[in-house]
Amino acid sequence: MNGRVLLTWLLLCASSWGVADDIATTQTVFEDATRMYHERRYEAAADTFASALEHETDRARRAVLHANAGTASARADDLGVALWHLEAARRLDPGLPEVARNLQIIRARLRESDEASAPPPSFFEEFLGLPLRMTPVTSSRLTAALIAAALLGLALWRAGVVGKRGVWMSVLLLLAALTWQTFDSVARTIDLDRAVVVTDIVPVRGERQLDADVLYRLSAGSIVSADPVIDGWRRIETDADLRGWVTAESVRLAGE
Repeated sequence: MNGRVLLTWLLLCASSWGVADDIATTQTVFEDATRMYHERRYEAAADTFASALEHETDRARRAVLHANAGTASARADDLGVALWHLEAARRLDPGLPEVARNLQIIRARLRESDEASAPPPSFFEEFLGLPLRMTPVTSSRLTAALIAAALLGLALWRAGVVGKRGVWMSVLLLLAALTWQTFDSVARTIDLDRAVVVTDIVPVRGERQLDADVLYRLSAGSIVSADPVIDGWRRIETDADLRGWVTAESVRLAGE
């Protein structure tokens, strides 16, 4: 990671969250946000950390800024926005254990506050999330390593060093590389199509009208699939296959 970034995170169950203490870029904004956080002005700190994202291009530093904005938002009890920022940090740097722990804490708090919370992820959902535990660059390197190993096996076979078993192993490695690349692409596409409910209680309506019937309600932090905006509304679908329309500002897409 370029620049010195010191992560000092504390668990919510210990009544304290942590933020990164230093970052090389957007230094003034970052220091202002950190000072606001330590002064317990969490909402202002979250907004300031988020504002620094507008000028930051380094992937690792963006992950830290998102993580700190999410942590400050959680301390301000804005759990929907906190979840969105921490998910963004997770996408940028899946290797940050602090982000994973804080995500677990927020999800636990959301489950406690929502009697209709979604069930734990299924085996398929956990399996589909495997590529998301590494960055796109790391995933591409894994694919390249599998292909290189397959080509090496074929070269050794042509040189007479290995027999037909080496050929079959090379074929299997090539198939594994193709499968992983496809799997990775599908998982990231699905992940980016997800959206987070960022306002407290969102009425989901049957039509794109404020006076339309309310089909059900979603609480902040709910994860849904969302279609593109149409006249200020998004059509969403929950993991329980419930559908409906919500105002565009009530949900935030992963890629925004």
